[in-house]
Amino acid sequence: MNRERRKKIEQTLKKIAKEEGVPESEIRNEIASAMLYAQKYSDIEIQRSWKDIPCENATPTIEEFIDFVAGKVSESK
Repeated sequence: MNRERRKKIEQTLKKIAKEEGVPESEIRNEIASAMLYAQKYSDIEIQRSWKDIPCENATPTIEEFIDFVAGKVSESK
């Protein structure tokens, strides 16, 4: 993911936190928890989907995940 997209995602997370009146870390923790839960889900198709997410390490970062999902949403329009 390029720097520009990463920065936009980070800014959006900050904006959401501000609008919700919570620390950005709370937003990130909620997303990370949901991602961890989904990664442990035993459905084979869901496990394959996780492997389709381009990431620099073994598991995607929050930014990589959001970027991937946003791209899929854009493709489906």
